Amino acid sequence: MSASAYGIVFALQYHGSRFMLRPGLVGFDPKSLGDVKLETIIDAYTNLHRGCPCGRSVGPRVWKVDIPWEQDVLAGLQDFDPDDTASAQPLDPAASIHSVFGADATASVSIRLVISIEPMYPAIMYKGIARLKGDVCRVAGDLRVKSVPTKPDYSTFVAREGSVFIDKADIVRSLFGKGSDFRMPIIRRDSGYGKTAFLSLVAAWFRTSSPDMFCASRTCLIRGPRYPTLILDLATLAQELPEGQNGTHTDIICACKTFVASSIERFYEENADMLGENRPSSADEWMHSYRGLRALILELGTRLVVVFDNYTAPFERVGGMLRQDTEFEIWAQILGLVISDLGSVVWRGFMTGRPLGDILPFTNRPLFGERTRDITNDPDHVNVIGFSYDDVVHLGNALLGKSYDLAAAMKLEHNATEMTRTVYCARQVTSVLSELLNGSKLDDILADESLVPTSFSTSCTTDTGLSEQSSALQDTPHNFPSDSRLHMDAVKGPPNLPPEITLLIAEHAALRELHTERAWVASLCLVCWSFKRVVTPILYSSVTTRSDADARQIVALAQRPDNPLQYTRSVQLFQLGTTYTAGATDQIMRLGQALTNVSRFAGHDGAIDGLAHGNPTLQLSTIFITSTTDEWSECDDGALCPSRRIIQSAQRLHLVIDFSMEGVPIFPDWLHSCEAAYLIVDAFSKYESTESDELFTWFYEALEPFLRSRSLQRILLRPRYPGNTEAFSSGVVAWAERVRDSRICLDDSFVSPPGLEWMQFMDIDMDDVLVGDALWEHGQQVWRPS
Repeated sequence: MSASAYGIVFALQYHGSRFMLRPGLVGFDPKSLGDVKLETIIDAYTNLHRGCPCGRSVGPRVWKVDIPWEQDVLAGLQDFDPDDTASAQPLDPAASIHSVFGADATASVSIRLVISIEPMYPAIMYKGIARLKGDVCRVAGDLRVKSVPTKPDYSTFVAREGSVFIDKADIVRSLFGKGSDFRMPIIRRDSGYGKTAFLSLVAAWFRTSSPDMFCASRTCLIRGPRYPTLILDLATLAQELPEGQNGTHTDIICACKTFVASSIERFYEENADMLGENRPSSADEWMHSYRGLRALILELGTRLVVVFDNYTAPFERVGGMLRQDTEFEIWAQILGLVISDLGSVVWRGFMTGRPLGDILPFTNRPLFGERTRDITNDPDHVNVIGFSYDDVVHLGNALLGKSYDLAAAMKLEHNATEMTRTVYCARQVTSVLSELLNGSKLDDILADESLVPTSFSTSCTTDTGLSEQSSALQDTPHNFPSDSRLHMDAVKGPPNLPPEITLLIAEHAALRELHTERAWVASLCLVCWSFKRVVTPILYSSVTTRSDADARQIVALAQRPDNPLQYTRSVQLFQLGTTYTAGATDQIMRLGQALTNVSRFAGHDGAIDGLAHGNPTLQLSTIFITSTTDEWSECDDGALCPSRRIIQSAQRLHLVIDFSMEGVPIFPDWLHSCEAAYLIVDAFSKYESTESDELFTWFYEALEPFLRSRSLQRILLRPRYPGNTEAFSSGVVAWAERVRDSRICLDDSFVSPPGLEWMQFMDIDMDDVLVGDALWEHGQQVWRPS
């Protein structure tokens, strides 16, 4: 009988996959395998075993076994017991393969022969992690020692010999592997289902290069990107927030800043080896903000994985209108920045939290909806967080014996349809198993109702229901129903309309009319205390100066004790910074001191200089500079002003070059090292351009250093001069084809009329600014790889 009739694999006692071999790999002709004697196979293994560090020799004994080649055959070999004659049949070494197996062929590949080593005792402990049945894994060690981890940290799962746990590495691969959806998944489960444990697995997946962290049969899965993981546990933030309605917006701002700084410091500690001399000082405030961390990651040439644990916890802590303030600050200081970077500096992410009924934070923000995906009730992802029915069965088998059906003993529902849609609380299941291993009886354990496993099922929510719920949330201006009636008696809406809904309507109206009817929005603050609390952060979220009078009013706001500019996230200083008198500079510096939370800027480069002098830790994610680069200011000593660091670290940057000044250097050299992911360059002139070949050569040569940036994802070129721009457009296409760079984009839809005055240019710039971050997505890609 030929070897092909047998699914035979040979193995060596106490040895791993290196010695699990098919006959052909040991040097035997498969066509004549039936005549080979077992002692000949033993001799072949003796030669293969020479030099093995185990220090033992291949022995004369051999056993007939049937260890299926399943998920992890190493686990079956670990369980091999030569004294168990029911599963290990001693054989005569002089017997032939045919005399042992005869017509006993098997269609599936199995280990059929195990060869002994001498001395057989003491046993050699296997190393690493073996995968048992289903998703159960066991850490190698003395098989008589068994335990189940109860701390939600993957590193502790794999640190203890004999530890048995549920491995979700396959799920990590499906969520983050090649071709996966880049959007950030969100899952909400009650406490104890394993949210934190799963996030610790995600962190280990991207952080470690050691195969010892994962089972041997899965080490191939962890090959891929190695990125540091920033873990943000918002339960920590929740502890620092004022409880209920007992705090102020300022309290929330401070708590969020402290939380972000401490989380980033912990990240620096955990990645000290990677950072080396680049690790920032704990006293460096800017480097303990997200923008500072982002700049460091770009400098190191790597990317981030960011996971948010307990992202709903802050909204359990605070109440009433403070929920809106909390959502506003978390988005402004960390979550919104991370979501904006998703797919670039932030490679992937994940979010978990507890369900809070109808409260779904951040879903009113379009960018959040675009770059996240809620898989809480998705049947295909129900097993991500929690234990399935099979997980419970297989854990019981691994810890209590192959015949012990833990799921049945705990009376878990055994319905074929529901089993695939239901998961059980991991903490309760592992607690029950731990008590059983300690000798307690199941009935006594379950007498404690807190240990009776609870379940989560996706069958409660249909796909249609999810879609309708999502659509409704997107249409709702804010989704935080207040649980308080504090000062609500002053809010008088239509009959039977709850005060909370009236406030939501006021907020929605303020957001919609902010840039067109600002005076009307300001008047809403006079309606009542509750309206003022909702509308004030919106009213001052964006400030614009278009005249000297506007500038004086904004500077006056900066002097107020309550500093309403603390709410400002976006500034458009079209008037400030265009003159360099001592008084004007002092005005901008005072603004810089007051604008503590601004992240978006539009205006003259001189305004950035003044703001930076007033606020040395200023960080801007989006910068729209209206002055041409040849006008940029420099300090007296020839070095650039403090705006240099700010401009270099911006994620989105808009530049204007004077297209009529051929031969003049377009950009300062330091600007080519900027870290922008999205760049707009406007070719500006008040006059019609001659569009000569020399002009285009000068232009493209100045742009090419930007293409060497690893952070750059898109560069958008726009002609901004009167007359025909066809030559400009065709020139951009030809340049993109020459350098073969798909990041180059073109927007030639706007044609500047001749003779525009300064105020008209300001209007054009303001229209661009109001588009927001989407402006950097305009235009068309001009070259694609074939």
